[in-house]
Amino acid sequence: MWKLAFVVSAVTVVAQNVLSSEMILWQIGKRDNSYKEFALSNDFSAYLATFPDDVTFHASEDDPGRSWSSIHPGPADGWAGAKSHRFTIIFTLQEEPIGVYPLIIDLVDTHGSSPPVLEISVNKESGTAELPKGTGDESFKDPAAGKEHVIRLDLPARVLRKGENRIILTNKAGAWLLYDSIVLAHDPDSKPSVGVTKLTVSPTIRYAATHPNKQIIEIQAEFMPGTPPCHAHVRVGDYNMKITLKPPLFGMIRKEVSIPAVNAPTPAQVSIGDIKTEWVQKPER
Repeated sequence: MWKLAFVVSAVTVVAQNVLSSEMILWQIGKRDNSYKEFALSNDFSAYLATFPDDVTFHASEDDPGRSWSSIHPGPADGWAGAKSHRFTIIFTLQEEPIGVYPLIIDLVDTHGSSPPVLEISVNKESGTAELPKGTGDESFKDPAAGKEHVIRLDLPARVLRKGENRIILTNKAGAWLLYDSIVLAHDPDSKPSVGVTKLTVSPTIRYAATHPNKQIIEIQAEFMPGTPPCHAHVRVGDYNMKITLKPPLFGMIRKEVSIPAVNAPTPAQVSIGDIKTEWVQKPER
């Protein structure tokens, strides 16, 4: 028995937008801690009337002042229909992707009490970022009052393709966010850093419903962006099993796994590559 859930508990916050070795492929807006160059900067409430089908933006072609909304509403925003909203960025790569493609999303602010949960999809892969609380409504009048937050994802070439590509930003939960800029850069000589960065296990007091002689543990593994499918090796006493994990585009997997129930405290271990965590599995009955 197993169950999967994807979430990113923390996203990378960077002081700079683009490193010296990286070439900007396209950019939406200026990194100036302001949203004034975007549409609706003086009337956020006009979102539904201006973008009834949400935002679709052709990078390097469309005018951000007309085609990119400064505010990205969420399901907690009744004034924007109380639903998820999707912003789609369409762009073309002229050559086969190589190296690393940093995606940098710079935010002016987020809602002060109901921050957004932002799903970031790149073609067919996605991950979810739980954003921090911002300043709130004060930034509606003055962008400088906002609490900046920057997301940087170093995308490996394998998630992109020659020709048309799509990045989709979906506000899945919570309220609004305000954009400062979005950049896609390229470092052809860099190699992606992939693999697991954090691995923990949480034993539970539950037993599998269909196998009452099996206990449930929860494995939590956080991955670098674009990590390919991998295996987790579980050992409880003399029992061994191998589990296939398919990481999201970035962030964490939470996976419930059924293991044989133990009758006494038993040494246990989960490993992914060179990273491992150990604990003592205890009987719960």
